[in-house]
Amino acid sequence: MTTESLVQRSIKGDVDAFTDLVTRYQGMAFAYALTTLRDYQLAEDATQQALITAWRNLASLRDPGRFGSWLRGIVRFECLRLLRAHARQQSTSLEDIDVIDPAIDIEQQAEVRGEVQRVLGHIARLPERQRVVAQLYYLGDQPQAVVAEFLGLSISTVNNRLREARAILRQEGAYPMSTQHLDTPEFSKTIGNVIRARELIIDARIDNESRPPLLTAVQIGDADRAITAFISQYLDDDVARLIAIDERGGRANVPSGASVHSQGHLTEVLASAHTIDQLVNASRVAAQPAVIPTGIKVIDLFAPLVQGGVVALVGAMNVGKLVVVEELAARLGRTGQRVTILVLLASPDELGVAHQLNMRVEGMVTSMLIPVADASPEALSSSLDRVDTVVAMSHEMGRDGFYPAIDPLVSRSHAVDISPVAVCAHQLLSTQPGDRRSRLLRDYLTQPFFVAEDYTGRPGITVDPEIAAADIARILDGEMTGSESDDADTTRE
Repeated sequence: MTTESLVQRSIKGDVDAFTDLVTRYQGMAFAYALTTLRDYQLAEDATQQALITAWRNLASLRDPGRFGSWLRGIVRFECLRLLRAHARQQSTSLEDIDVIDPAIDIEQQAEVRGEVQRVLGHIARLPERQRVVAQLYYLGDQPQAVVAEFLGLSISTVNNRLREARAILRQEGAYPMSTQHLDTPEFSKTIGNVIRARELIIDARIDNESRPPLLTAVQIGDADRAITAFISQYLDDDVARLIAIDERGGRANVPSGASVHSQGHLTEVLASAHTIDQLVNASRVAAQPAVIPTGIKVIDLFAPLVQGGVVALVGAMNVGKLVVVEELAARLGRTGQRVTILVLLASPDELGVAHQLNMRVEGMVTSMLIPVADASPEALSSSLDRVDTVVAMSHEMGRDGFYPAIDPLVSRSHAVDISPVAVCAHQLLSTQPGDRRSRLLRDYLTQPFFVAEDYTGRPGITVDPEIAAADIARILDGEMTGSESDDADTTRE
């Protein structure tokens, strides 16, 4: 299919057609960005943003046959924007680009690395008129006609400049050359199809060989419209749960069989209070909540979970938020208890960490990663009123060595009332934090997790909620000493 026909179909909203355009031009766009920026990561960022901008502005393209040169102008604009934004940042030279195929052995890697870096170094030293054409031709891996169309030059001009470049490279011993290891990023790829959808929660069957990481941005679309979404969790090896972000605030109308396209980068969309509300409504299944014991003292006493309910895990990063998710899944996954955990992650720092994980459903426990601007309980107060349970992580508790670093004063349950003992403990912790009983209570609420045994060297434990309540009552009455509090973790399972 011609470029012109693909552009015309893309303008009408055909995401598959635009994906074909991206596949056709992404190498050229990346090579041009690399020529301008001399930095691999910045070139990748500029190309990605240029492709997004092109998709959003296709209707402004008067001549569909000039898509290549039009895209080049967008890439150039994005490169200049990044150069201004990174004016003080040291760029990675072309000689430092890691373009080695990890599938080959070490000796081959060393040989290829030296050859590729040598060639790229020679190209980088060419005069600009020859350098741009040579990099687009070799790094973009496109014929002269496509290079000419992209640059807005005649084929004869491109051929002349390539001839000049080869003459210089031949004099320096850098020609002929192989481009088989000069891979460019793949920015858009069809990875699967929708199998079911309810409101903003969409399940899609994903090609296991092209399965992207969690929180990868995707587009779901047909000829009518494209819906922005991201991968929130994997339900199975080949089934992903996607969260659609409808900027108009409505329900995502996604038909079964709609194609899913990976955008090849971390999602940039953030969930609003309205989106969180929709997710809670779509996830809650309990009519008459029944408490689910977890064996985690601070949760069972101060923020009990309920069957079929929705839990919001919020608060500071780097204090074990994702460990709590794994622990709950491990403890409840085989019990048949149904619960949905919305893990609210602050963008961008927490997203980068979670992007590398492989969180999955354990039994009836689902854990959906949700990016937000601010994951603190204060910032999410309006949204947290709609969930059944709030589990809040505390940076201060983590700093002071209290793990799990779950704050009993902020964590709470909206679905059921906490026990009278927990009410008294809450009052003591909030009004007399320096009291000896408060310190004993905070020590008692620490607990080793099963999923952390390999890291802490301490075996995980489970404490029955009734036993935990009785122990806390003894602490409140002044009947439990510090040593007895320590012993409770190892004897009351």
